[in-house]
Amino acid sequence: MSNYNVIEWLHGIPSDKSFSRHHSRPTLKQRRPLTPESTDDEEMAGGSKKKRHEDLDQTPKVKKLRTIGSESEYSLSTRSSVSRKSGSQSPQKQFNALGRLDRGIEIRELSLLRSLSPDLKDFLNTMRRVARGQGILSLSMRTLIRESQDDSVTELDSDFYFSQDRDELGSTPSLEDVNDILQAAAECQGNFHAEPGWNMLVHSEVLRLAFRPAGLPKFEHMVNFMPCSTAGLIDAYLPSSSVSKKIDFCVYIDPAHDYDNPPAESQSAVLNSRDQLPDGVINHTDYYPLRDRPIALSIETKRTGEGWDGATLQLSMWQAAHWRLLDLLNSDRDNEPAPLPGFLPGIIIQGHGWYLVIATRENMKTVCWNKINIGSTDSVMGVYQIICSLQILRRWARDSYWPAFRRIILPMPT
Repeated sequence: MSNYNVIEWLHGIPSDKSFSRHHSRPTLKQRRPLTPESTDDEEMAGGSKKKRHEDLDQTPKVKKLRTIGSESEYSLSTRSSVSRKSGSQSPQKQFNALGRLDRGIEIRELSLLRSLSPDLKDFLNTMRRVARGQGILSLSMRTLIRESQDDSVTELDSDFYFSQDRDELGSTPSLEDVNDILQAAAECQGNFHAEPGWNMLVHSEVLRLAFRPAGLPKFEHMVNFMPCSTAGLIDAYLPSSSVSKKIDFCVYIDPAHDYDNPPAESQSAVLNSRDQLPDGVINHTDYYPLRDRPIALSIETKRTGEGWDGATLQLSMWQAAHWRLLDLLNSDRDNEPAPLPGFLPGIIIQGHGWYLVIATRENMKTVCWNKINIGSTDSVMGVYQIICSLQILRRWARDSYWPAFRRIILPMPT
């Protein structure tokens, strides 16, 4: 064989590198399909049924918007990062952070509240009497109660449950209305309804009986309630580095239907105050239906046995923002500041149970005091307790909160 043929033969032999590239078996890593990047939808689809069920019960959370102001891009992004971190923390960790702020929030037990103002002492004594069932029924109900064939009704046939002053708070609901509430609450509890179901079928109906007595169109009551689960707090009223929280209902004052004072005077004072406040609204939320209707108290709801700490956090954030609003309104007065309300009540509903909480001030901090059980939607007596308690709160909003609020926003007499 010539040298030329030998060289051609050698060139025809495949190299190790070429053989390896074309004929080697793929490794395990090569055979395994690539894992796609996760998405929110896939994470949601992969979650447990329990997680998806719990998500339905969460009051929607507001998405914070960046606003144009004097802050640098760095400070804006830093605050956004802190807000996202805060929103993912447990309520206990958020309370720990809030408790260290000058304008922060502290949670305490109502049984430890001392040195009460006369107004707060009278208010709590009244609510505690109702919590025991004392005087929750009108005398006009006595015959119906006595003649009922329902044992859960006839157990109320005692002088302890009746009061001749009960009608001053408002009308006592009929047994038919109360039974409707009981059936709706049993449906929600027995069939594991999510929070929105409870709100629509039970809580709204209880609030309607308390705040919208017969005789007036539903939106012509001076003290009224409104669902507001999509309403967010205005940033200017939030404690530093906090994320906004949402609640489910609020009780508000409608100055247009204040028949104890000249409506035009109250409406004009509200309008003038709006011009001086963040976002041009009279409240600590920019929720449009409430832009000119001052909020008196807030209500947060949860399902049975779920989320008490979270509910307390949500409600206390609204109460802290409420105090900040009152401070800001009072600071804009030309002369001596007007007296602020001594306390702000709120309600947390957890399934059947309704609970009163009280917010007070210590220097610039909001102290949220838990709690008084004011009734339950799993018994006839419990529903009557709730209605009576709500009507006491309606009286407080009309006779105490609104006069104090008007003194703050009305111009000083010349």
